[in-house]
Amino acid sequence: MGAPLGQIRERMCARTYYLRTTGCQLNEADSHRLAQQPEFAGYPPADSAEQGDIVVLNACLIPNRPKTRPSATRRAEGG
Repeated sequence: MGAPLGQIRERMCARTYYLRTTGCQLNEADSHRLAQQPEFAGYPPADSAEQGDIVVLNACLIPNRPKTRPSATRRAEGG
């Protein structure tokens, strides 16, 4: 007798990933690079976290922008 239906279905269906990005534009760029990594090369994206076999949350841990600019930026501007 052949393989059980569940095993056949698993072999036929590609696993999916869901990548959720929150935060700044740097996070968006990081997520784009992450989706291009070889680990995700054979995985099509899912429409939701519930549908994804792999779920990645890319979030920023810095709640607010700094109130002062870095000194390198001030020097570049002549300040």
